[in-house]
Amino acid sequence: MKVQRLVVLAGVLSLAGCATAPPIQTASGKPDVVIRGADRACVRDGMLNGLLTNGFAVRTANDLQVVVQRPAPPSFAAAMLTTGYGPPEQRVAITMVPTGSDLRVVIDASVVSNSGTAFERVQPYRASAQDQEVFEAMARRAETTCARK
Repeated sequence: MKVQRLVVLAGVLSLAGCATAPPIQTASGKPDVVIRGADRACVRDGMLNGLLTNGFAVRTANDLQVVVQRPAPPSFAAAMLTTGYGPPEQRVAITMVPTGSDLRVVIDASVVSNSGTAFERVQPYRASAQDQEVFEAMARRAETTCARK
Protein backbone atom coordinates (compact mmCIF):
# COMPACT_ATOMS: atom_id res chain seq x y z
CA MET A 1 0.00 0.00 0.00
CA LYS A 2 1.36 3.40 -0.98
CA VAL A 3 0.30 4.86 2.37
CA GLN A 4 3.15 2.82 3.85
CA ARG A 5 5.51 5.36 2.31
CA LEU A 6 4.19 7.81 4.91
CA VAL A 7 5.31 5.29 7.49
CA VAL A 8 8.80 5.18 6.04
CA LEU A 9 8.97 8.97 6.43
CA ALA A 10 7.92 8.63 10.06
CA GLY A 11 10.76 6.17 10.60
CA VAL A 12 13.28 8.38 8.82
CA LEU A 13 12.22 11.38 10.85
CA SER A 14 12.71 9.53 14.09
CA LEU A 15 16.23 8.36 13.17
CA ALA A 16 17.90 11.77 13.29
CA GLY A 17 16.87 13.18 16.65
CA CYS A 18 19.82 15.57 16.78
CA ALA A 19 19.45 17.14 13.35
CA THR A 20 20.50 20.78 13.15
CA ALA A 21 18.55 21.80 10.05
CA PRO A 22 16.58 25.05 10.20
CA PRO A 23 12.93 24.55 11.18
CA ILE A 24 10.45 23.88 8.41
CA GLN A 25 7.84 26.45 7.48
CA THR A 26 4.53 24.80 8.32
CA ALA A 27 1.72 25.90 10.61
CA SER A 28 2.81 23.34 13.22
CA GLY A 29 6.56 23.61 12.66
CA LYS A 30 6.51 19.83 12.06
CA PRO A 31 5.98 17.78 8.92
CA ASP A 32 2.41 18.75 8.12
CA VAL A 33 0.32 18.03 5.00
CA VAL A 34 -3.26 18.04 3.80
CA ILE A 35 -4.37 14.92 1.93
CA ARG A 36 -7.22 16.02 -0.33
CA GLY A 37 -10.37 13.88 -0.40
CA ALA A 38 -8.75 11.08 1.61
CA ASP A 39 -10.65 8.49 3.60
CA ARG A 40 -9.32 8.82 7.17
CA ALA A 41 -9.80 5.12 7.98
CA CYS A 42 -7.80 4.12 4.88
CA VAL A 43 -4.92 6.47 5.78
CA ARG A 44 -4.96 5.39 9.45
CA ASP A 45 -5.12 1.67 8.67
CA GLY A 46 -2.38 1.93 6.06
CA MET A 47 -0.11 3.80 8.46
CA LEU A 48 -0.73 1.34 11.29
CA ASN A 49 0.01 -1.62 9.03
CA GLY A 50 3.20 -0.05 7.72
CA LEU A 51 4.40 0.97 11.18
CA LEU A 52 3.85 -2.54 12.56
CA THR A 53 5.68 -4.00 9.55
CA ASN A 54 8.62 -1.70 10.32
CA GLY A 55 9.01 -2.87 13.91
CA PHE A 56 6.96 -0.26 15.74
CA ALA A 57 4.61 -1.20 18.56
CA VAL A 58 1.39 0.74 19.03
CA ARG A 59 1.32 2.70 22.30
CA THR A 60 -2.04 4.33 21.64
CA ALA A 61 -4.38 4.60 18.68
CA ASN A 62 -7.71 6.27 18.09
CA ASP A 63 -9.49 7.93 15.18
CA LEU A 64 -7.36 11.07 15.38
CA GLN A 65 -3.91 9.94 16.52
CA VAL A 66 -1.57 6.97 16.39
CA VAL A 67 1.45 6.86 18.71
CA VAL A 68 4.04 4.15 18.07
CA GLN A 69 7.41 3.32 19.56
CA ARG A 70 10.34 0.98 18.89
CA PRO A 71 13.90 0.62 20.17
CA ALA A 72 16.19 3.16 18.54
CA PRO A 73 18.83 1.69 16.23
CA PRO A 74 22.44 1.91 17.33
CA SER A 75 23.67 5.40 16.53
CA PHE A 76 25.44 8.31 18.14
CA ALA A 77 22.14 9.77 19.38
CA ALA A 78 21.11 6.41 20.79
CA ALA A 79 24.47 5.99 22.52
CA MET A 80 24.17 9.44 24.07
CA LEU A 81 20.68 8.76 25.43
CA THR A 82 21.26 5.20 26.74
CA THR A 83 20.69 5.03 30.48
CA GLY A 84 20.43 2.45 33.22
CA TYR A 85 16.77 2.05 32.24
CA GLY A 86 17.71 0.65 28.84
CA PRO A 87 18.34 1.94 25.36
CA PRO A 88 16.37 4.87 23.99
CA GLU A 89 13.33 4.41 21.81
CA GLN A 90 11.97 6.13 18.72
CA ARG A 91 8.50 7.55 19.27
CA VAL A 92 6.29 8.82 16.48
CA ALA A 93 2.91 10.51 16.93
CA ILE A 94 0.83 10.82 13.78
CA THR A 95 -2.16 13.12 14.16
CA MET A 96 -4.94 13.03 11.53
CA VAL A 97 -7.48 15.83 11.68
CA PRO A 98 -10.44 16.05 9.28
CA THR A 99 -10.70 19.45 7.61
CA GLY A 100 -13.92 19.32 5.63
CA SER A 101 -13.48 16.65 2.95
CA ASP A 102 -9.69 16.64 3.44
CA LEU A 103 -7.37 15.16 6.06
CA ARG A 104 -4.55 17.10 7.73
CA VAL A 105 -1.70 14.83 8.88
CA VAL A 106 1.06 15.99 11.25
CA ILE A 107 4.06 13.86 12.27
CA ASP A 108 5.80 14.48 15.58
CA ALA A 109 8.92 12.31 15.97
CA SER A 110 11.34 12.06 18.89
CA VAL A 111 13.91 9.90 20.65
CA VAL A 112 12.91 8.96 24.20
CA SER A 113 15.15 7.79 27.01
CA ASN A 114 13.84 6.17 30.19
CA SER A 115 10.53 5.51 28.44
CA GLY A 116 7.61 4.95 30.77
CA THR A 117 9.51 5.95 33.91
CA ALA A 118 9.42 9.06 36.08
CA PHE A 119 12.75 9.97 34.45
CA GLU A 120 11.48 9.88 30.86
CA ARG A 121 13.28 12.39 28.64
CA VAL A 122 12.05 13.32 25.16
CA GLN A 123 14.42 14.70 22.51
CA PRO A 124 12.26 16.09 19.68
CA TYR A 125 13.38 15.58 16.09
CA ARG A 126 13.76 18.81 14.13
CA ALA A 127 12.45 18.12 10.64
CA SER A 128 14.05 19.75 7.60
CA ALA A 129 12.57 21.27 4.47
CA GLN A 130 13.61 18.09 2.65
CA ASP A 131 11.59 15.99 5.12
CA GLN A 132 8.57 18.18 4.39
CA GLU A 133 9.02 17.79 0.62
CA VAL A 134 9.17 13.99 0.95
CA PHE A 135 6.06 14.03 3.17
CA GLU A 136 4.17 16.19 0.64
CA ALA A 137 5.05 13.80 -2.21
CA MET A 138 3.84 10.85 -0.15
CA ALA A 139 0.62 12.68 0.67
CA ARG A 140 -0.10 13.18 -3.03
CA ARG A 141 0.26 9.41 -3.56
CA ALA A 142 -2.04 8.75 -0.59
CA GLU A 143 -4.68 10.93 -2.26
CA THR A 144 -4.87 8.34 -5.03
CA THR A 145 -4.62 5.26 -2.78
CA CYS A 146 -7.15 6.45 -0.19
CA ALA A 147 -9.51 8.54 -2.30
CA ARG A 148 -13.10 8.52 -1.08
CA LYS A 149 -15.38 6.61 -3.41
